[in-house]
Amino acid sequence: MARNNFKEKFRRKPGLDLMDETKKGIIAVLVFVFALISVLSYFDLAGSFGKYFYKIGSLVFGLGYFLLPLALILAGIAILKSLHRDIYGTSFIGIGIFLLSVLGIFQLIFSGEPKNGGGYLGYFVAWPLTRLFGVYVSYLILFALVLISILITFNISLKKLIKKLFGKETVQPMVVNQSSANGELSAFGSFMKKVFPTPSFKVRSIDEAESMAK
Repeated sequence: MARNNFKEKFRRKPGLDLMDETKKGIIAVLVFVFALISVLSYFDLAGSFGKYFYKIGSLVFGLGYFLLPLALILAGIAILKSLHRDIYGTSFIGIGIFLLSVLGIFQLIFSGEPKNGGGYLGYFVAWPLTRLFGVYVSYLILFALVLISILITFNISLKKLIKKLFGKETVQPMVVNQSSANGELSAFGSFMKKVFPTPSFKVRSIDEAESMAK
């Protein structure tokens, strides 16, 4: 009995009781750190771990290795934007589709060994498409996936995206109320009369001055 009570107490030991916002903030920090490590690995500034990381990353992503830190940064931003909402999962899906489709385009452009194109990920995306649809239709499908991934990542409609990219904001003309304008002018006139009062002397004309001199 004593052993069973001890086991129950041990099992009931509470862990870190963190809010969802705190957990998301921690994940966002880790994602940003991982993105920075991937950049430092490219410049051989992350030690022996960075060397192995870059070798594996160049095989997986090929010339699209720079997309890895970009995707991680976008993922971190998506997490931070969803601190009060539960939508960062869809953002991850959009980022994943964007990464795969761009790597597939790289593989189609730089056809050859995967490390000189879109890596093995790009190769596994582009190879079945070219076998089924050919090169030109594969380009069309991959570019459409890029557009779809942007819509998913930022949770925006196609119409709003087109407006943000090509639309111009119309400047609304300022409508002035005539009564308010007259009121402001009259108030300004009374203020000027107080600051500059009416002079007490009278200004005579030249003819009047000559007649008085005679």
